[in-house]
Amino acid sequence: MNIVTQICGFMLLMLLYVFIRSQKSLGLYEDRIFLYVLCTTMVSLVLDIMSVLLIIYSDYFPEAIVIAVAKLYVSMLTWDGWMAFVYMMLDVVPERVHRRFVGRMATFNLCITAVTLLLPIETHYDGNLELYTDGPSTIVVYASAALYSALIIISVIIERKKINPRKLLGMVVWVAFLVGAAVIQFFFKELLIITFAMALGVLIIFVLMENPERNIDRNLGCFNSYAKSVYYNKLWDKKTPFSVLKVSFSSGIFTAGVYENEFALFRTLLEFIDREASVYVFKENDLSLVIVADDSKKAENLGNSIITGFFKNPEERANVSAMFIGSPYLLESAADIDRIFAFADEEEFNDSRGLNIIDESTVRMYKVRALMLAGTEISAELGYEAKYLK
Repeated sequence: MNIVTQICGFMLLMLLYVFIRSQKSLGLYEDRIFLYVLCTTMVSLVLDIMSVLLIIYSDYFPEAIVIAVAKLYVSMLTWDGWMAFVYMMLDVVPERVHRRFVGRMATFNLCITAVTLLLPIETHYDGNLELYTDGPSTIVVYASAALYSALIIISVIIERKKINPRKLLGMVVWVAFLVGAAVIQFFFKELLIITFAMALGVLIIFVLMENPERNIDRNLGCFNSYAKSVYYNKLWDKKTPFSVLKVSFSSGIFTAGVYENEFALFRTLLEFIDREASVYVFKENDLSLVIVADDSKKAENLGNSIITGFFKNPEERANVSAMFIGSPYLLESAADIDRIFAFADEEEFNDSRGLNIIDESTVRMYKVRALMLAGTEISAELGYEAKYLK
């Protein structure tokens, strides 16, 4: 029966889907698009299996149902090509532009789908292994596959500097699989390998780019510093309100309290944070956590709870530093968030509550210091050049 590869492909993607849904997620737009790619391919595989079974057992079903499922399957293939193109464009245009682009391209592909569904389709089965669909409807599908493959290749060539190198490699391999499978199936129609080739392409993209574990700290299970940078940038691009709390520790905390090592400290603290508030927690490379909340009051209250409620031992509290910025948009860029935390830590801006509040005055001092450092660097460069001009 010609559905072995389709079943294998579906089981493979189902495992990927379960794995992705079981992992922590930042809920980023790019992650949702890949999930749509995955689900679209899974639907195509299911329709492929259904179409094959209905053609084989067509004596037991009305012809209208057999033809309808066959048309649904081939029309779904146009959406696979569409999703591949949409996914590739994520690195090319900003998210707000991409959302508009998706809407326009969806309208275009709906027209292709309508043509595919309206045109006639033929089913062939010789009672053995030769089973395939043919006719004008399938020709439109091959044409759409050629169109989207060409658009992807052209975009990759023109915009290759904007696309992540690993994603670029994945897209090239994915398109190669799709084109190769389409060409083989066009000439050898009984070889039903297109949907399996798409499943392999999705697997390659997952391995190279979309594995959610790339954002997870392996020891603690929270997000890592790489995910923090990505999340900062996405929030900043969308101008989404957010607040940031940073909690840092000195090594003396392991001798002052009940925590024998870093793992025990952070695991206990993460459990406390989970009970206190719904926030995103990121483990830095040093002894610190960064917490991002969608509300400034939530982040500030959490900071005070950690200082006064979690670390009740005064000796422990002496080894804890907590800093909070309610409105990061006071800064020039997302990259300044980490820098101003470092600045505030050096200057030790403490208030009576034990929580370091980074407000407008702190931001002004930070900017003045940045300008002074920039002026010092320029003066040094001018002095260096003047020395060699003499």
